[in-house]
Amino acid sequence: MKPDVYRNLLDETRAQKEKAERALAEKSTAFRQDQARIQIGIKEVAAYLPQDAALVAFVRYARHDLQEPRAGQVIPKPVPWYAAFVLRAGAHEPAFVQLGTAHEIETRLAAWRRDIARQAEDPDISARAGEDVYIRSGAALRRRIWDPLMPWLGDAKKVFVVPDATLH
Repeated sequence: MKPDVYRNLLDETRAQKEKAERALAEKSTAFRQDQARIQIGIKEVAAYLPQDAALVAFVRYARHDLQEPRAGQVIPKPVPWYAAFVLRAGAHEPAFVQLGTAHEIETRLAAWRRDIARQAEDPDISARAGEDVYIRSGAALRRRIWDPLMPWLGDAKKVFVVPDATLH
């Protein structure tokens, strides 16, 4: 089958599928309820979290300097940055916690992974010495990406984590 014939057939099939879904939605209360559940927002997520839980959603984004540049000044490029949204059960809005530049966090993450791999791959490193190294690099990473969240986590006993980018 030629690509354009296949593409037309696929488009036609998708249109038929959407038409069938609309017809079903008009006739089916259960289907409409399922479709409504797909449209869950922050309020609904917070309501479904157990009382002793929190949700942490990491995000890597381009941070822009919104200051008006002075005459002759070059507009700075956005800087890759990490932050986290922290949502406690029953909360109305999540807290937004800035964690640091992507370069800094990803460098610490790479060091931690490298230290773990080195200890596993090098038979000449004693288990205790290797563990000490990756515990130090892991602690540095924890101080950057987890410790800043602690004030917003409060006494949560369960934390659901949504990773992003290299933190995945």
